[in-house]
Amino acid sequence: MSSFFKPGRIAWHLCIIIGTVFFLASCESCGPHNGDDVPLPPIPIPDPTPPPHVVPQAHAIPLTDEIIAEVGGIAHTVKFQYYISKTITLRLIARRSTPKISENGQLIRINSVAYDTVTISANTPGVMKEKDYQQNTNPLLGYSLNVHFEEKMGNLTIQFGKRTSSAAAKYQIVNNGGTSSTINYGGLIYSVNYEGDEPPYLLIKAQEIITETENSRRASGVTLDKH
Repeated sequence: MSSFFKPGRIAWHLCIIIGTVFFLASCESCGPHNGDDVPLPPIPIPDPTPPPHVVPQAHAIPLTDEIIAEVGGIAHTVKFQYYISKTITLRLIARRSTPKISENGQLIRINSVAYDTVTISANTPGVMKEKDYQQNTNPLLGYSLNVHFEEKMGNLTIQFGKRTSSAAAKYQIVNNGGTSSTINYGGLIYSVNYEGDEPPYLLIKAQEIITETENSRRASGVTLDKH
């Protein structure tokens, strides 16, 4: 019976052990086999997005004597872009009768009727030109303002004025009173109609822009020898 510990066998087993050790060492040198040891690539951190610059929106406000004084007087108000606060409808009915005597001696009246309707919608833009304003006979009632809402031949303006002496009073359409009244439009008398009890008034647009200035310093103190 052969012995397990014969010199030849011992040498053979030692070769197997040494070969296994070198194999394992070579596998470790090929790279880490533990996922936790793998270095992760750096994650890029995006720069914070600055908040968008918000431009303040213009808003409509009534024209008042306070606004007129704020901009430096009535002469500067021709630079304003005006708007009307509500829709108005102007209506003209012109009638004309032409008499004629017929061949058989009869009187013939030829009647003609002409209609003209002008609609000025709410927020329609208008302008006031030079000399389209004048001081009211009662200074407490401000000015009479004539505003153009369409470009046509003739003096197609609508007159606005104050009805109270308050500096905060609106400049409302000037008519002979009521919600169905008349105005002079281009030298002709038009009826004017609008909804509600409050007469239409002039609007302008205003935009609030805020600028901020901040100063900061540290007080150095005052000593007795410098006082």
